[in-house]
Amino acid sequence: MMFEHEHPLNLTNLWSEEENEDYEEDKEENEDEVDAKQDFRCLCSRCHEEINWFHRYYYSCSTCSDFSIHKFCAELPDRLEDICEAGHTLGFCLVNYYWNCSICNRFRKPRELLYRCNLCDFKVDANCAKKRLQKNIIYHPSHKHPLVRIPRQILDECDACGKEHKGIFYHCPTCASSYFIHSDCAFLPKKLQIQHTTNDIYSHIHPLTLAYSFPKTDIESKRYPRCRVCRHGFSSSSHLWLYKCEKCRYYTHLDCATSPATDKMIKNYDDVEHPDLLHLPFPDPSYSLLKHLFFKEIYVCSNEEGEHCNFVLHEWCSRLPTELKDHPRHPRHPLILHSKVIGKFFGVFACRLCGLNCNGFAYCCVECDYYIDVNCAFLPKEITHNSHPNHLLTFDSDSYFSCHSDDFVIHLREALLIPETTTHKCDKHPMKLSYFPIENHMSDYFCEICEEDLNPEYTFYHCRECMQSMHTACAPSILRYETYAKDVEYGAYVHRYVNVKFGGTYNNIEVHPHPLSFVQGVESDGLCHEDGWRSLHYEMIFKCLTCEFVICYDCMKSLCEEKN
Repeated sequence: MMFEHEHPLNLTNLWSEEENEDYEEDKEENEDEVDAKQDFRCLCSRCHEEINWFHRYYYSCSTCSDFSIHKFCAELPDRLEDICEAGHTLGFCLVNYYWNCSICNRFRKPRELLYRCNLCDFKVDANCAKKRLQKNIIYHPSHKHPLVRIPRQILDECDACGKEHKGIFYHCPTCASSYFIHSDCAFLPKKLQIQHTTNDIYSHIHPLTLAYSFPKTDIESKRYPRCRVCRHGFSSSSHLWLYKCEKCRYYTHLDCATSPATDKMIKNYDDVEHPDLLHLPFPDPSYSLLKHLFFKEIYVCSNEEGEHCNFVLHEWCSRLPTELKDHPRHPRHPLILHSKVIGKFFGVFACRLCGLNCNGFAYCCVECDYYIDVNCAFLPKEITHNSHPNHLLTFDSDSYFSCHSDDFVIHLREALLIPETTTHKCDKHPMKLSYFPIENHMSDYFCEICEEDLNPEYTFYHCRECMQSMHTACAPSILRYETYAKDVEYGAYVHRYVNVKFGGTYNNIEVHPHPLSFVQGVESDGLCHEDGWRSLHYEMIFKCLTCEFVICYDCMKSLCEEKN
């Protein structure tokens, strides 16, 4: 029985289903009922504030459908001390007239419960009384102790989102290092659809579930996932809350999932101002930057006499200018077009922009020992890329395209050399680039080419029909002798020798009596005959087809330099 209500009240525990021993076994059957309890809302008949799932306990009248009360409101004392300014004791009462609370000055209706001093007529409503007594308590699943609302607004850092807030906080009076949660975070929904909170800029097929930490062991086992909104990781924020979908390895920071569209999501350029903007990636492996600029057809050598010549030239390569003046990456001297770099062993050089080995056409400044392959010579200043949609990416001096709206960067190798789709002889469907784990794919990922594990947090190819995946660095092996040259460095994206044309022979009787073929090594080639320890698998090598002699490119280069 309450002071102001004539019927008996029943205590309800909104968490009762979750404490049931059989809850885990019957999780699917009880999920709808639990969700309904988590969405429960009603007003307290004493303090007129909301009763919700986080308050856990409340009283309700079994006779009247419109009388409910917080458990802590029901337990307010009959008398209050040390609140009246004159030092008088206040007692519970009901009055039949309109009145104002002497603390918050809110206007109150007749028959609303109050504390009153009969001597000085000092009045306090139930809401102010519970604040003064620190009785406004929530039971939050993120913490083992009840949390008490601080009765005034403060500026502090929230332990849920890690951001600084000014407003109402809940804290734990039990813990030595007090636990502070801002009210906006404390009452976040247990589940949400991210498309509703981000104005449909981000979407996911499943509701995201609120989690109260991301343990470092889980981060490691999930291959260090990135937030789907801001693209940052969780290693430095493992103690903070997040929203996630475990079925799809979909994770977002708390503020990323609950904030409307920000600069990170909104298009930051105007198409009219960039009519020639290059939109990447290219659709398939047949495209290249030069094809995009100069276009089409192929020329082959017409000499049919003697030994067959394998010289092939794209029509767009035949249009390349013989000299580039004032190149933005080397403005001091003009760059001259050469079919093969002079002074480099077997024409192999490392491009000064992309860093990849190349033995084809190049633009050269011999005076400065500066060489770039023909694709990199025509790098656009600005691009867009599907890995970071809606944002303009600008080429900087360190071989990266970067976004000035945030800290996103992409290496030019990944931007220009990895097409949107590729094909595999074991999969009848095109395989498409993916930048995040695939929806409804809970199992581990493996590459169909190298049969090693694959980290879905980095760009990879995937067939959704057959659920097959492969590394982007392994994709060129489909066209190149079923060998591949994936860098041993973690996170490598591009085939190391994608710009190297294998073939041709090298004759030097001072090194070896037989002609040597320039090829890419396979596993059966074993170790380099010169140094005796270097594996030749996937490497640039010179191989004798007459005997078993085989040597790596670096050793052959050193031998020839010694002989000369």
